This record gives sequence, structure tokens and C-alpha cells, in this order.
Amino acid sequence: MLDHAFRRRREIERMLLSGKKLTVSELMGRYCVGRKSISRDFEVIGEELPVISKQGYNGGYFLMDGVGKNQNTLSQE
Repeated sequence: MLDHAFRRRREIERMLLSGKKLTVSELMGRYCVGRKSISRDFEVIGEELPVISKQGYNGGYFLMDGVGKNQNTLSQE
């Protein structure tokens, strides 16, 4: 069975690939985990996808322009 962190990262990855901008607070509330867990999720996802972070008003995490659904996805390794 897949562990919770892997499933959470896959869901975050899917949201990013669909074009959403995500915030740490939004994801903390959604998954009931702390800031460090979400930050680590983005570190892991960032190894496979070109994730960009923007701080401040209207900030969050999103994918670099031009990244589409054919991009590689995370493996369970």
C-alpha cells in the first residue's frame, strides 16, 4: 500500500500539472500536516518537475510555463 506522503505528493503534482497555483497554508489545511511536511513535498516534487515558488501577495507554488501533462511524474522510489 502506498504511504500517505507519496499519495499526498501525487495529488499535489496533479494539481500543479492542471495549472493550479498552490499555497503552503492551503495544503496544510487540506492534508492536516505541518509546514515542514509541505515544504519537503515541494522539494521532492521539484526533483522531477520545474516548480517555481513566489513569495508575498499572490504567491505560492506553480509550474514553469510550458510544462504540460506529458511531463514525467513521481515514482514510488
